[in-house]
Amino acid sequence: MLEKLTEKTNEILDSRLFGTNTEVKDVLLFGAGVSIPILFGYSLKRYLGYTPKLKEKIPFSHLLNGGNILAKIFENQKIKYIFSLNELEFVTIEKGCEQLGIKVLHMKDVNNAITAASGIYRMTRQPGVIFVTSNSEILTLINGIINSNSENIPLIIIGIKPIVNSKPFDKEIFNKFFKFNKSISDISEITPIVENSFIKIMDGEPGAAFIEIGHDILLPEEMTRKIYEKEEQTRGGSLWFNRIWNNIQLDLKYPSEDTEISFHYPLRKQSKIPSTSVVNGILKKLLNAKTPVMIIGDECLLSDQIDNKELNLDSLKLAIKSLGIPTYLHGFSKSLVTNNNGLGHNIINDNLDYAIENSDFILAFGISSPRYLHELKINYLQTNVYSIHEFTQNNRSLFEPVNNMCFDPNSFLLHLGFVFPKVSNSKWSNWLSDLREKDSISSLIYEKKSSFKGTHLNPYLLLSSLKDTFKTFAKQPIIVSDIGSFADNASTTLGDCVDSWIQQSRLNSHPSSIGLAIASKLVFPESDVYMICDNNTISQCVEEFETLSHYHLPINIIVGNTEGLLESHDDSINHSHLSRTAYHKVINAYGGKGYILSRSDTSKDDIEKTFLDAKEKSLSLNKPVLLNCWIDQPKKSIIGSATQ
Repeated sequence: MLEKLTEKTNEILDSRLFGTNTEVKDVLLFGAGVSIPILFGYSLKRYLGYTPKLKEKIPFSHLLNGGNILAKIFENQKIKYIFSLNELEFVTIEKGCEQLGIKVLHMKDVNNAITAASGIYRMTRQPGVIFVTSNSEILTLINGIINSNSENIPLIIIGIKPIVNSKPFDKEIFNKFFKFNKSISDISEITPIVENSFIKIMDGEPGAAFIEIGHDILLPEEMTRKIYEKEEQTRGGSLWFNRIWNNIQLDLKYPSEDTEISFHYPLRKQSKIPSTSVVNGILKKLLNAKTPVMIIGDECLLSDQIDNKELNLDSLKLAIKSLGIPTYLHGFSKSLVTNNNGLGHNIINDNLDYAIENSDFILAFGISSPRYLHELKINYLQTNVYSIHEFTQNNRSLFEPVNNMCFDPNSFLLHLGFVFPKVSNSKWSNWLSDLREKDSISSLIYEKKSSFKGTHLNPYLLLSSLKDTFKTFAKQPIIVSDIGSFADNASTTLGDCVDSWIQQSRLNSHPSSIGLAIASKLVFPESDVYMICDNNTISQCVEEFETLSHYHLPINIIVGNTEGLLESHDDSINHSHLSRTAYHKVINAYGGKGYILSRSDTSKDDIEKTFLDAKEKSLSLNKPVLLNCWIDQPKKSIIGSATQ
């Protein structure tokens, strides 16, 4: 009743304020999206200066151990999800986090854990946190840290040093890969070092921090003393001396019960707000361009400047519509075209390669990853590229071809749309028509390919069926994909019927995206999450099938399985057909549900029915499902290129 009354009140206010003129309402809402954050929002939610503000002091008698202190720090930093790689090491941390509503997930592979933590940052703007055992094997995570650093992902890696049988290694090597590298030896150091690490990883270009902490101070003092007493029996030398030495160590590590532990509010870096002169400078360059292209990234949707999410989205839509530039949506920004909200004329889903090749001006908003623009193979001699993103990005070379501008991308885009002259929004209509025509041709090509019959399932028919299945959903799904020809074709086919499309960088040495799928389901539990991969990358996901089942993550995995096929561009050559891995049986062994689609004569209706059955089974069991699709090798079109 209250909701209906509120809705009726809003309708009355709309009619009295705006009448029947929806254009007036749009303009005023758009202006509110620009002016509200300018007048009120930019500073209210951020702490100015570099000294964190004291939040509270808690006696150690209430905290009991270092694990609870860490959990309290994470709660203050608004961390919701933590990933670990060893269940035995982190009992106190897990219990403390559970009491504070923080979910801890134990994963099997360090690279998948890093990918999942990176995904949490991409979706929430909260740094990723990972727990590992601190020994020489920890060096295996360096490759993943290199990948996350190249993507400007802030991570906190907590290394737990075992109480006994600790294998020392040179941690100085971490200084090359981590922005912050510290060791914690007693309880009093936990809060200042960990809180400072959250500041350091966001200072300048985001990066990772490594903190080593002893397992002993994470446990209650009594438990640690018992472990030390057992260890005394096996250590050489005088038993009396060993006991005295251990007591001295523990007295230094643990404070008295009445010692107060200080906790501080998180210190957030203040986004730089673009001045009118800066926006006008970009506007002038834009108006001089003949074939501009705009790319919208995740950062635009995660603005802290407007509390009202719907107001933020509506303002962004109006800004994009006002500019009239051919626009490609990256990652979560695809949600801007949900339910055909009028942006369809500006949005291009395919042929990004063609657009980049013929563009003379590229304007990117909120693309946090430096790799993304470099992967587009831009001809910088003919194309000016301006990238507006939230944080500083250090130049990778002496002559950086991309003009990086460190401003809040959301407010920059809103401001640019607000000052853009309306008489110019049809300036690039011919260029836009050209790209939309190429879009239509690509669709026709893929439709034609879906009718071909081969030895196994036609990949284009499979994707066309998946697209029609998505259209029946009440809410569009989130897609996570790996890198490869099957994923590229899927992006082209499904790009306009999904809520978000998340993909690893093509330069990432760990191509599996199952970590991103896990992060997506954690952050958006009400959304259907689909993971699209091929037989080359699914093998790196198998060990996480148990993770999906254990934590009841109903993710739909679609495998374009071409295993055993020898690719050839000559259709007259008989391809080699070897056995293909039964991934649908593998996931059954881990508690999920598997399906197989392999016959070339499978009808479109049967494929769609299988997709729907798999979705219903996933939701009813609250477990992952996998569709092992034995497909013929997909071929890249002359026209058409996937967008991410």
